[in-house]
Amino acid sequence: MDMQMALACDNIGYVTRPYPGESLCGDLGQFWNLPDRRVIAIADGLGHGPGAHHAAQTAMRCIENHLHKDCLDIFAICNEKLISTRGCVLAIAIIDLHTQQMSLGSVGNIRTLLVTEERQFHFSASRGIVGAGPVSLSPMQVSLLPGDRLLMFSDGVNEAAHLPQELLLQKPTAQYLADEVLARWGDERDDASVLVYRHTQS
Repeated sequence: MDMQMALACDNIGYVTRPYPGESLCGDLGQFWNLPDRRVIAIADGLGHGPGAHHAAQTAMRCIENHLHKDCLDIFAICNEKLISTRGCVLAIAIIDLHTQQMSLGSVGNIRTLLVTEERQFHFSASRGIVGAGPVSLSPMQVSLLPGDRLLMFSDGVNEAAHLPQELLLQKPTAQYLADEVLARWGDERDDASVLVYRHTQS
């Protein structure tokens, strides 16, 4: 799915950059816009290059094949599918469009940041590697309001990333925010991926 066509262009932003010297990025993100829910994910395959890319790509395909399952079930299925790969760290957000509730689960060092009118909040993640055995995971539940923004980024972006208020007051598009996060906090010595979602009710 072309993420730029999934919603209006200011609702989804995505940027990725491979490890220096590599043609494939080991960090991948994806967005699925369904009639009743939206699913957002970023995977970071262990290491760099084709092996890491394959692990992250396997995770994305696994999610795509099970979009109507809940967070815990998707992680369990991904864990089984990734056993033959290097494994990855992974974050998945599922947004119920009937209740405006988001369920977010994260394993490993994928960073997830929710930006609202009042605050910026970093979600915690469970330890582990998807593909290396079952992990203890407790997805967080949060209500979303129109305009709330969810940022997901791999460890190729500094975990201290925090959007300055003057930037948010400009009401930038999601793509602009994704580009800014990578430009300001990205590590040029690592794979990096940033996905920004701006919530709308329909």
